[in-house]
Amino acid sequence: MAVESANVVGYQTITLKAQKMAMIGVPFDGLGAESGISIQDLVATNGLTAATAVANADQLWYYDPNETGGYVKLYLFNSTATSSAVVARKGKWLVSGSPKDTSWGSNGQVSTKMLTPGMGLWLVRKDDSTPLTLTFSGQVVVSESGTKDIAIREGMNMIAGSFTTDFALNNVASGAGTTDVDWKAKGCCAAQAIANADQIWFYDSDETGGYVKTYLFDSTATSTAVLARKNHWLVSGSPKDSEWGANGTVSTKKIPAGRGFWYIRKTGAGSFTLTLDQPYSF
Repeated sequence: MAVESANVVGYQTITLKAQKMAMIGVPFDGLGAESGISIQDLVATNGLTAATAVANADQLWYYDPNETGGYVKLYLFNSTATSSAVVARKGKWLVSGSPKDTSWGSNGQVSTKMLTPGMGLWLVRKDDSTPLTLTFSGQVVVSESGTKDIAIREGMNMIAGSFTTDFALNNVASGAGTTDVDWKAKGCCAAQAIANADQIWFYDSDETGGYVKTYLFDSTATSTAVLARKNHWLVSGSPKDSEWGANGTVSTKKIPAGRGFWYIRKTGAGSFTLTLDQPYSF
């Protein structure tokens, strides 16, 4: 794919409902970069709560099963102290604890982590009484190959769409049974039963159990109804948010750019690389 410009600056605004936790995602590269964006630059901190103590501040958690407790944790720092060392950390995301992955930085220090498009994180809010609007900014992701890769391990993975467009589980603009993504060819596991398939979970505190769940469907049956659902993400359960669709149907949902979600890789299927196609060109 010919790329005329790889230096397009953009922004993405998302509104989070009044809830304690929300999954956010990384839809941008850093300005002048093609391999990620600093965690300090990803999202404007206006509207977020900063404090001296972790317990009083908004936090970011990144899931990593190799870490103690399963997460790397950061918090938004503020203080009334005026020493140069403190002033340098005000309004920054500081590391809480001692991550095994040293690319995040060390305890109490400004995180030096570079986030890559497609990563997902928890935003844990100190004050969850009101909705919150976040603005992400950076360089629009443009790949010479026309794709972006996300490494998927067996089990749980917190990811997001790699681009500044909504993540469509299924292209259903012309009706259920149509898709522009061959998920099985990309290495995703499809099955008739949810327990045997890869799953995508989206967190929503209003939902029963806190999640809307979908799974990649397959079957050996050949009826018209079954063929229309094969290799599509189907809704599991009955979401309160009707945008997802009804139980057992092809989901009509698009996950907004800047939102994260869980990708649950089927047990025994092993790790793989999920390659997402770039949905635009310049």
